[in-house]
Amino acid sequence: MERGLGNQAILAKIDKLRELNVGSMIPLPQLVVVGDQSSGKSSVLESLTGFSFPRATGLCTRYATQITCCRDPLPSVAISIIPRPDADDKLKAKLLAFQRQLTKIDNDELAKIFQDANAAMGIRMGSGVSTSTAGAFSEDILKIEIYGPDDHLTVIDVPGIFRVPTPGLTTEMDIKLVENMVKRYMDNSRTIVLAVMPCNVDIATQEILKLAEAADPEGTRTMGVLTKPDLALEKATRGAVLDLVRGKRSNLKLGYYVVKNRSADDATSTLAQRTQAEKVFFSSPEWSGVVERCGVSTLKERLRHLLMKISKEEFPNVKADIDHRLRCAETALEDMGPARADHGAQRLYLGRIATRF
Repeated sequence: MERGLGNQAILAKIDKLRELNVGSMIPLPQLVVVGDQSSGKSSVLESLTGFSFPRATGLCTRYATQITCCRDPLPSVAISIIPRPDADDKLKAKLLAFQRQLTKIDNDELAKIFQDANAAMGIRMGSGVSTSTAGAFSEDILKIEIYGPDDHLTVIDVPGIFRVPTPGLTTEMDIKLVENMVKRYMDNSRTIVLAVMPCNVDIATQEILKLAEAADPEGTRTMGVLTKPDLALEKATRGAVLDLVRGKRSNLKLGYYVVKNRSADDATSTLAQRTQAEKVFFSSPEWSGVVERCGVSTLKERLRHLLMKISKEEFPNVKADIDHRLRCAETALEDMGPARADHGAQRLYLGRIATRF
């Protein structure tokens, strides 16, 4: 895979366009991670990026989260908010003012930062506030930049799909709101969709696959990521998983990868320990025929290649779309005539209309 400075510059430019909310008007090349709330999505993101989300807070699933890994000799983490496209000037200024910088990851400090971010976005964070105007989810984007030894990789996490509301916290409307948000990201023709699903369920019945099929009928930009292989205890279930990874019974052109992540009860292991445990798990003869599609390291390398490929292919089209929108806006502005920003200019304009009449 090419890792030249020019290629990194393209990825950085696309991230900047997204930060400026250009993505709300023009589709941008991106990797989006989707799945149910219990699919293991957060663990996949943690393994891909090295960023440990606050445990047991439920704070990182209330909005889209853009996680960017950038190569830098000095490790640090920067957290900020990209305002929703329709934010007024006052709200926009408030959200842009949210800036946090960390040199060391501390779970308690991270939890506090996520709570502050929720408060800034106006998110309802507890039960017993059903009369509040605050919502359970936000259209703002939490931006996390991780500086360290890894090459550039940007992934976008969206809230997990759920079907049953939690009294006092989420409603039936929230279920639809999250589904629409997920669909909007998946419908982007320049998006690579990572559909995360646990191995211990019937993959064919997963709703996220149905949504992916609706957004990507040809299956050309959807990749399946299977989690929790250690919980697939029945031989028939493991056989079905292996068939998917081998490319059988699958219409996804990008195929399936399988990863083993942190369990829900594991709050102490390091990333290096989990990587080693995953390597040991997939060294079993059962996985020998699909080893090139097993493990986070192979998935991460594949995703970097895909992101670079789609970014290089689509960047000229993104530029052409922006130029077209700019020309249309300039033409519309020219048709409106000279600026009439003050009362004097407005009276003069109306006077000329009256004179011509």
